[in-house]
Amino acid sequence: MREGLEFAREQLIGKHSVIGAEIGVYRADNAIEMIKEWPELKELHLVDSYVSGIIQYRQAALKIYALREDPQYKRRVYWHVMTHHLAAQRFPNGLFHFAYIDDDHQFFAVLDALYTWIPKIRTDGVLCGHDRWQGGVNRAIKSFNELYGDVILNGGEDNRDWWFVVTDEIKDITADAIRGTTLYGLHR
Repeated sequence: MREGLEFAREQLIGKHSVIGAEIGVYRADNAIEMIKEWPELKELHLVDSYVSGIIQYRQAALKIYALREDPQYKRRVYWHVMTHHLAAQRFPNGLFHFAYIDDDHQFFAVLDALYTWIPKIRTDGVLCGHDRWQGGVNRAIKSFNELYGDVILNGGEDNRDWWFVVTDEIKDITADAIRGTTLYGLHR
């Protein structure tokens, strides 16, 4: 599994019936690996609008439908073909033990995903993601760290994954940002 997910799994050791989300599924390779290698993962919600193209959608569909035919995975994988905003509205705050973001890599899109999904993570859960080395992702993480105090960590020599533990303090700052008292590190 990817390093951010390994961090999440280590952070959640001892937790049974883990509920997770992957935002940005692409061809579903990462999702398949997660569900097969993480037996405590009770529910995995896959979210992607597939604006990137029909080919990726078809590739993912073949893999996800095949996985759901296997009795040991059938009721563990849920596929939401929609924007991450619409999907987030379907879930109560604090539902997920972790979310893995590998969606749009542009600066504001990454910040938007962070602010959208932090409330959905349980306190002491993990928000993690991929492609830190890409410009928009890297800039968003730097901006986020300026506001939150260097909470986002990255791992590995290739600097691809990032992660952090969602604390009550992070949830409070996020709630302020969503209400408009702060916006992406800038005070009004």
